[in-house]
Amino acid sequence: MSTHPETLPAVQEVEITYPPPPKTVEIWNPHEHKMVPVFAYAHSKDVDEPMQRVLWNPVQGRWEMDPERAKWQKARGNAKVAWTLSTIWPTEVMSKRETRYKNRLEETEHRLAEVERQLKFLLDQFDLQLPPEE
Repeated sequence: MSTHPETLPAVQEVEITYPPPPKTVEIWNPHEHKMVPVFAYAHSKDVDEPMQRVLWNPVQGRWEMDPERAKWQKARGNAKVAWTLSTIWPTEVMSKRETRYKNRLEETEHRLAEVERQLKFLLDQFDLQLPPEE
């Protein structure tokens, strides 16, 4: 068999696939210097498919954070600092969330205006006044 480059068979690229992760996996938390359990998938009301936030590292044989889909975020509560794995959602998901938030805010403002209108009507009916604000 000839070893001339033109006569060698073409090299085929093979993509190695790994089974999906379980619901929770342990990954290295660089801020706490230990392995911590995290949810492998993120869920949103805005997308039908859950998003996988971890990748399998075949060299070290462990699950790791997917830097394109998750980041470590500091969460403060009860005088304690904890690090949580936060999801990086695509722009279209975030815009849907912002639109939903804006719609809820407009609806709340509308309800408040309606309550104030009804309160004014009742105060006028009984010739009452609200106490002055302090």
